[in-house]
Amino acid sequence: MKHRGRPKAGALPETRIEYRVSLQVCAPEPEQIQAERERRSTFILLTSDMTLDAKTRIQQYKGQDQNEHGFRWTKSPVHLSAFWLKKTTRVTGLGYLLLLALQFARFMRALVRSELEDQPPLELPHRTVKRPSETVILEALHDLDTQRQSDDSFWWYQWTAVLPYQRRVLEALGVPIDRGMVWDASG
Repeated sequence: MKHRGRPKAGALPETRIEYRVSLQVCAPEPEQIQAERERRSTFILLTSDMTLDAKTRIQQYKGQDQNEHGFRWTKSPVHLSAFWLKKTTRVTGLGYLLLLALQFARFMRALVRSELEDQPPLELPHRTVKRPSETVILEALHDLDTQRQSDDSFWWYQWTAVLPYQRRVLEALGVPIDRGMVWDASG
């Protein structure tokens, strides 16, 4: 701490240490570039199938882009938000559940695409689609609603306000639109 005035007799002078950086930017050496390329191009693919050579394995892996897109779809915050699973068995169960959801979404996509193949494109509110994806199909059906109807002996659910594009998707999926879904109240 610096004091005012002259230092006392025999007092040591205050020492001040300064560090300075001298920087010079230059292009990396070709050896450095090559080493960085090799480091970044390292790819590890683990497998238990030892019958295939490395080239065939990597081609098969790179041919799975549809699977990669599917996992991106299941991890979407629209379908899956953040939550905590306390036990590892629940994490495993969630993994299986996500795989089933992806399989179901792919099945829906295949049904809708095959039914709409020789028909005019699907006219959605903001765009026209010839080959709808899983996300487009779920967005189209997102606003669907049912209303509970009842009789003395049983009750059922009936679709309310099905829009034309929703009707086309439901028909492609083979879902009954004009008749109610019966629920047996007796259990």
